[in-house]
Amino acid sequence: MRGVERGLGPGSLAHDMFGARTLALMDELSGAEVADWLSGLMIGRELRNARTWAHRQHYDGARVRLIGGDALVARYAAALAQADVCVERAHTHAAALGLWRIAVQAGIANPSIPQDVRA
Repeated sequence: MRGVERGLGPGSLAHDMFGARTLALMDELSGAEVADWLSGLMIGRELRNARTWAHRQHYDGARVRLIGGDALVARYAAALAQADVCVERAHTHAAALGLWRIAVQAGIANPSIPQDVRA
């Protein structure tokens, strides 16, 4: 994924975002590639900031668990590989199960787990 490396590196986000326009004007990115590059930039910047936070909290940040849809998890897994971070994929329905548990605790959902989301 292009853009991740730029996002992981130093620099201003606004400057890097406008860099996508420059890359397109210089024919280093096609118009169709700009969105993918910007997505990579944003994910890379998110990972850079998360790594900074983890180090400040004395976490090594060498391993993360991803929760989400297949397409988004694939993008984050690729970006995390570029950042030398090990990835563990959570249960496919982890987010839904977490929200369901919150709803059960709040008394607004049936406490029996639907068969199709059991681990």
